[in-house]
Amino acid sequence: MSQFPHDEFDDVPPYKQGEAGKHRAPGAAAANGVSGGGLKWIGLLAAFCLFVGAFAYFILPLFTGDDEPEAADETQETEQEQPAEGEEGAEGEEGAEGEEGTEGEADAAGEADMDFPIYVYNYDGTPGVAGSVRSQLENAGFNVTGQDNWSSGWNTCGETAPVVVHPPAEEATAAQIAAELGAATCASDGWTEAGIIAVAVGAESAQ
Repeated sequence: MSQFPHDEFDDVPPYKQGEAGKHRAPGAAAANGVSGGGLKWIGLLAAFCLFVGAFAYFILPLFTGDDEPEAADETQETEQEQPAEGEEGAEGEEGAEGEEGTEGEADAAGEADMDFPIYVYNYDGTPGVAGSVRSQLENAGFNVTGQDNWSSGWNTCGETAPVVVHPPAEEATAAQIAAELGAATCASDGWTEAGIIAVAVGAESAQ
């Protein structure tokens, strides 16, 4: 007889052979089974989502043709930025014709030689007129080398002062001097040997 009073634990049947030492909580095996099955379904769901995403990103555009409109837009922008070959050629031809025309006119008129020697002559004895015109020409950039009185009998082609008498080869320079003074011009071989342009001025040029 036991020294302890009888209680409810005395009614538990004895362990069977092979069960000694087992102390698992009730329902532990069932819980482990449910947990393993849940992880499996979560993994399958994640794999399915990845497959759907990859399909939508890589495969679906091949069937919908989304890339074609972008390529068309890029082609249109390139065409708008680049001028048509016909227009570019026309502009080039017009520019070339305009430049050739300007150069042709310049060659025909010749260029003024601003370094060519110029002498200013007092044609009618008006006081100070030669010095005044000399300063005017020097300020305009011409090479005035001196001044003097005009001698009677020198050729002025029938013109009266103001007149620019010049060697025939210096027509362009004489024309520019005449434009500066509002004078006439006269080409004379007599001034070729002298190597100067003679500017005859008088009362009309006095300031």
